[in-house]
Amino acid sequence: MFDFPGKTTEIDYTEDVKIDLKAKKILSVLSRNCRLKLTPTQIGNIVGLSKEVIHHRIKNLENNGLIRGYYTAVNLRKIGLQVYIVFLELQNISQSRETKLVNKLIKHPATHYITYCLGKYDIVFDIIAKSIDDFDEILRNIFQEFGRYIKSYETTTILDVLKYVSLVESFSRNLDLKKEKLINVSPFIKDLTNLKIDYKETKINLDEKDFQILGLLANNATLQLKQLAEKINLSSDAIKYRIKGLVKQNVILGFYPIINMSMLGYHNYGILLELNNTTFEEKEKILNNLAFHPDVVFCLKTSSHYEIILNVAVKNNLHLYKLINDLKEKFPRQIKKIETFLIIKDHKIAFLPSL
Repeated sequence: MFDFPGKTTEIDYTEDVKIDLKAKKILSVLSRNCRLKLTPTQIGNIVGLSKEVIHHRIKNLENNGLIRGYYTAVNLRKIGLQVYIVFLELQNISQSRETKLVNKLIKHPATHYITYCLGKYDIVFDIIAKSIDDFDEILRNIFQEFGRYIKSYETTTILDVLKYVSLVESFSRNLDLKKEKLINVSPFIKDLTNLKIDYKETKINLDEKDFQILGLLANNATLQLKQLAEKINLSSDAIKYRIKGLVKQNVILGFYPIINMSMLGYHNYGILLELNNTTFEEKEKILNNLAFHPDVVFCLKTSSHYEIILNVAVKNNLHLYKLINDLKEKFPRQIKKIETFLIIKDHKIAFLPSL
């Protein structure tokens, strides 16, 4: 269902899906390490169901659209790549022209994530490039046809990723999962709760087989060792050894499902934080608070005047208000401005796209 590299996954708002406690536990377990899908007995030991029932329930979660795919989080800086974020504000553009613009972005091999928004910005997307010059060339190529419809745009570089999860911790708050048991059975991977990606690390050299493994796992993290071995012409043991090496070298950061949280009653918002002149210690305190916040999906430190970018999942406007108001109360002197926008649709999620 998901096993081709470079695919585009779209997520749109849709009706809520009612799932029981066991299904919630399965989602929570998979959100920490989706390769556990390959070992349903282990999930069953955590959730309290047989492996046959676990397999059936995961298939149902996939079929009803709650799970849209499985991806491997790759530390792009470790392989010499950088992520740039572009915020677009459009003007005087018809629906057909806007669709054409979005399709151009989707088809571009360097785009990673494209989302349609409601708020200050209309479209936000990522570009993966080897250098600032490459990024500039890619951006000029994209804008060449649609420049007159762009009222304004901003760009920023990701300096650090303080958090990246596929399911907010608040979802799992009352599920009573035994984390120690979960960590112990997780193949290849350590506990990835509140993952911090060190973007300051230097590039390492990988061989062709390593890149083939990354390319296959990037957009289908649940490929079995045997399947990988057949595609790459290595033994299963050799594949397992290489994956462990990529994890140890901090190239592979985790294995995650793509979960449509809108079907669980959540709404995704982007939040941009502009700070006053703050000390390093004050900024780290804010970042640490956000990295452990149960409603935060990802927390990015960037190079623009919006020094912190968040994606949060909330149940309603009051939930969002309380989250923002809590930030203002905790850091009244440090936070200068807060900009929010509703994420309506993810047009593209493609991990490690072809460059």
